[in-house]
Amino acid sequence: MSLSDSNTPRTLRPTNPFCAAVLIAVAVLFSAGCNKNTARIPVHPVVGTIQFRGQPAEGAFVSLYPKSAIEGVPNPRGTVSKDGSF
Repeated sequence: MSLSDSNTPRTLRPTNPFCAAVLIAVAVLFSAGCNKNTARIPVHPVVGTIQFRGQPAEGAFVSLYPKSAIEGVPNPRGTVSKDGSF
């Protein structure tokens, strides 16, 4: 049994610089197409307080519904903090 027949792992290396350049170019082209949606949705900060029977509603879930919903965009939401603010 010779050393070339052993089960040692081998590292794959391009045989020439052209092959390496092609592999890098393909990787760059595939990664460049991943983020096609560059439009940003405008956001506006919202603050408030919620109380239940005169006490802060700590842990309550707040969900806001816009007048004009945009498909694929989640509704704004948050959790009420210890002092009742969100």
